[in-house]
Amino acid sequence: MPAPLVSVVISTFNSAICLRACLRQLLAQDALPQSEVIVIDSGSEQDESAVCSAMASEFPCLRYERTPRETIYAAWNRALAIARGTYFVNVNADDSIHPNCLSLMTLALDTHTECAVAYGDWLWADVPNAPYPWNTTFRRCRHAPYDPATPLFYCFTGCIQFWRTARLREIGGFNAARHAAGDYEAACALIPRRWSAIYVPEPVAAYYQNPRGLSRSTNRSITEFYEIRDAVRASLRISDVFAVDEDDARACAAGWLALAQRAMTFSVPWATTRKPDVTFALACVDKALSLEPDNAQARRARNVIPSHQWRHLHRILSRLGITRPDLLLPPYDDLPYRVGGAAFNRQD
Repeated sequence: MPAPLVSVVISTFNSAICLRACLRQLLAQDALPQSEVIVIDSGSEQDESAVCSAMASEFPCLRYERTPRETIYAAWNRALAIARGTYFVNVNADDSIHPNCLSLMTLALDTHTECAVAYGDWLWADVPNAPYPWNTTFRRCRHAPYDPATPLFYCFTGCIQFWRTARLREIGGFNAARHAAGDYEAACALIPRRWSAIYVPEPVAAYYQNPRGLSRSTNRSITEFYEIRDAVRASLRISDVFAVDEDDARACAAGWLALAQRAMTFSVPWATTRKPDVTFALACVDKALSLEPDNAQARRARNVIPSHQWRHLHRILSRLGITRPDLLLPPYDDLPYRVGGAAFNRQD
């Protein structure tokens, strides 16, 4: 049997009903004939084995493995170890993916061979395994083409990560000790390696807001997220974000100021208003001052950012249609990013 193009991993625990629905949806994928599906049963107390046995004949390749109870990222690593596909993607048992998701993401990475990951928009679903066509009331999270600063603020890949398998293996897969934010940690690995990602500007998945799921049932997800984010920020080299010479203090200071400006104007796709990250912005300004103590913009920003003057000025500029307060900090898009992202066009 020829090697599949895509390896799809599903980790399941006490979710037999959702697993059945998930597999049914995968049968609608136009790329299924070139895919393998790997189900890792993480010590479930339900009948996931029976579900897979009953549906195995409908799949070109459906592989089932039962393990002791373990983290979802340990399960994904098990699948990664045996995956034969050029591409590797996780599909959560209670989510839903677009019928063309696998082929579209494959085409995006085939076209953009310099990229390690493909990602797209997603919808917030209030039901598990939301049937396609999706409910038009589902809120859409619209993203933007990748740049190396993006992972410093949120997990841009959403509920599925579509990796080039070789790249994912190169970073060692996922951190099996994580319980809820290991996919975010993997996405952050792009920064120091100076890898890029390709953005597909279409909804590729419907993410079920499961109140009992890993992301919402406890505060572990947000705790892990902040732990990972803060560690990545602390070890960050500005030359991995912007195309500056690490030995050029003035250029690096400009990079840190640009990143501070990004921190003050960034918003996550699901937010309705901007919420400046003042703490990180100040840390970036301090980095700039440590490199160039006489930098006038940095000294002025250090005084204004934490004060009410910033918020007042930001409101005034916003009313005037100016979304970027260039009076205080240099515009971040005046500096080239170390790696450039792109939006995938089906006609490319």
